[in-house]
Amino acid sequence: MVAALGIRQGATENATVLGDLMNGGFDFTAPRLYVLDGGKALHAAVKKYAGESAAIERCQVHKRRNVLDHLAEEHQAAVAKKLNAAYALEEYSAAKQALNQLHRELMDLNPSAARSQD
Repeated sequence: MVAALGIRQGATENATVLGDLMNGGFDFTAPRLYVLDGGKALHAAVKKYAGESAAIERCQVHKRRNVLDHLAEEHQAAVAKKLNAAYALEEYSAAKQALNQLHRELMDLNPSAARSQD
């Protein structure tokens, strides 16, 4: 079964929302994949309630948006193309290598964009 839960609250309210879910009977101990927007508060809240059973990944849409927002318009299309190509790779090692290469390029082009990729 696949289920999705969207939490559109402010960062300071995320822990409260997750606490309310737990109090309502949601079992955070079951292993699950949590796809987050990259916010540190939500990441901390998931770790607080789910602990080591939480596999956390960053949403590609949010990651892409964050990286491109740091770039001048003239660089956005080329970087977007490289991100899309890396995300389309089926083998983990190839995707990781492509993203690492892009990270190195972004460190030279715009370190803020590179850091937002993490």
